[in-house]
Amino acid sequence: MGAWMLSRVADTIYWMNRYLERVENISRFIEVHLNLILDLPLNYEQAWRPLLLSSVDNSLFVENLTEFTRETVVPFMTFDPRNPNAILSCLWKARENARSVRERISTEMWHQINQLYLTVNEAKSRDVWSMEDLFLFLDKIKLDCYCIAGMAYHTLSRSEEWQVAKLGRHLERADQLTRILTVKYDTLEQQSQSTATTIDLIQWGAVLRCMSGYEMFRREYGILTPPKIATFLLLDRTFPRSLHHNVMRLQEALHLLSGNPIGSFVLPGEKQIGKLKATLDYTDEQDVFESGLHVYLDTKQDELFQIGELFSQYFFGNTNAT
Repeated sequence: MGAWMLSRVADTIYWMNRYLERVENISRFIEVHLNLILDLPLNYEQAWRPLLLSSVDNSLFVENLTEFTRETVVPFMTFDPRNPNAILSCLWKARENARSVRERISTEMWHQINQLYLTVNEAKSRDVWSMEDLFLFLDKIKLDCYCIAGMAYHTLSRSEEWQVAKLGRHLERADQLTRILTVKYDTLEQQSQSTATTIDLIQWGAVLRCMSGYEMFRREYGILTPPKIATFLLLDRTFPRSLHHNVMRLQEALHLLSGNPIGSFVLPGEKQIGKLKATLDYTDEQDVFESGLHVYLDTKQDELFQIGELFSQYFFGNTNAT
């Protein structure tokens, strides 16, 4: 990284992008889960618990609330100040980070981030939400996040700030993917196309929609099967939300920052990402399930966490990743 870019600035840009990506992912998780609930039996037990597990907020929820219902889970994941991963909490942190680097981002991008925060903050005072209103609200958050990403793409110079932003965005996206797949690992390990229940397949269709990958998967594979869905989301090189694709983008951004060619390494982070990328390059469906999907996903989550720690240590001078 060039000497003119302060580590404090890099840290702020990195986390601004991680929080914005997290907001988009949480909103899409909730939106798809609301659709999923409509297709499940009325007495389907613990239907809301997986949503909290996917965002690692389950223990915090249990400390403060008791019943897993739409009326408790959705506000907790959207507005509750006790939840550091709530949409409003992440937006506040994204906006404060954007404010700190106001001169490094475009006016259009700043206004959009600020407006999105104000919209969500105003909505927290609303007491009654119909399903239609909730869908419209979540869809607006998702579309506004797309708009912010589009403004960044069209207005920011392809400088060091841009590469740091890519580190945050793609690492967060890869991490969120492994989390939601971890929630469903047991179904993938125990069910096959011939034995998967209707509910299982409905849930896995929802997983694809969470990742905006339903149409792309159907074009590639046709029939929904849990193993193929997991393989697509983990190993596909061209789908922009797959683990493999995001690791590729991470590697590109890091080497553009360091100036070292891909295929070599000087920084510990370059080595770690290079090893992960090489492993994914030569992994197939059999390799993923050989030792169990849960073990595979845990390993990838640990590797992504280590990469984030190395970014913090080398570029930002801290280990405060959250």
